[in-house]
Amino acid sequence: MADLNQESGPPARGQLARGGGARARGQEAGEALFVDRLGGLAGRGRRGAEKSQTAEAAPAVSPERDGSAEHGGSSRWPGLGLERPRSAHDQMLRVLALEIMDGVYDVTGFPSETALLHRFQVSRSFLREVIRGLTAKGFLSVKTRVGATVRRAEHWSHFDRDVLRWRLGAGGNPVFGEDLRAMCLGLECEAARRAAKRRSVDDLETLQQCLDDLAMEPSDAGARALQRAFRLTVCAASDRPVLRSLSGLIEAQLLFDARCGHGSATARLKAMRRAFAAIQNGDEAAAAAAMRDVIG
Repeated sequence: MADLNQESGPPARGQLARGGGARARGQEAGEALFVDRLGGLAGRGRRGAEKSQTAEAAPAVSPERDGSAEHGGSSRWPGLGLERPRSAHDQMLRVLALEIMDGVYDVTGFPSETALLHRFQVSRSFLREVIRGLTAKGFLSVKTRVGATVRRAEHWSHFDRDVLRWRLGAGGNPVFGEDLRAMCLGLECEAARRAAKRRSVDDLETLQQCLDDLAMEPSDAGARALQRAFRLTVCAASDRPVLRSLSGLIEAQLLFDARCGHGSATARLKAMRRAFAAIQNGDEAAAAAAMRDVIG
C-alpha cells in the first residue's frame, strides 16, 4: 500500500471532464497551467492557472496541535493536507494522471516526449521529472528505445496521497466513495478495537481534547481537521505501524462525504464520544462498533 497520508477543497473549475472529449479538454487544461509561468499570454495564463488550481497534498501529520490556522483547520490542529495547492510540476502530473485514469491513452498510446514538450511548453528536464513521477506512481513504464507506455490499472498506486487527491478533484465518483469507506471501515474499526486494549494516558488526553474542541468548532473545515485528528489518534493508539499511516485515506473519505453531503458533524460527534468512552473503558467490541458510526 502506498503512502496514505492527505484533503481536497471544492472540485477545481479547470478539472478534466470525463468521457468523449477528455483528450482535447485535458490538453487545454495542461497548456493553460504553464503559459503564465513561461511569461507568454500573461492574462490568459493567469486565468488558466486559476482555473486549474486544485486541492493538493501536505506532509503527513500526526494528531498534534501546531498552532496554525492558515490551512483551513482549527487554530490548534493541523488542517487537512489534500486541499492545499501545489507547484506547476504537481499540476502537470495531475493533468496527465487523470488522462491516464480516464482512458485517454491505451497501453501503447502515451504521447512522445516531443509531443508533450510542444503541448506544455516546458523544459526537457521538467518533463522528465514529471514522467519519473508518473512512473513512480505506477502509471507509466519507461524503457530504453521504447519510451513511456501506460500501465494497466492494477499497477497504479491507488492509495498514494497524490492519487487520492487527484481522484477527489475529478468529481464524486460513487464507486470511489464506496471504496474509501470500505477501506476505512476495515482498518479503523480494527484500530479502535486494538486501541481499547493498548491506549495510553496521552492517547486518551488527545482524544478528549479533540472532542472538547470539536464541540466548540463552528467551521466545517475545522470540524474535518478535528475528526481526522481523532481518527488518527485512535489509529496511533492501536500500536500498529500500518494503521498509523492512514492520514490520506481518512482525509479523502472525510472530504468525499462532505462533498456528497453524507453524515453530519453532530452525528459524528456523538459517535466519537461513544468511541472514546469505549476505548477509555477497554471495551473492544463497543469501540469497533462506535467507530463504524464515526466513519459514517
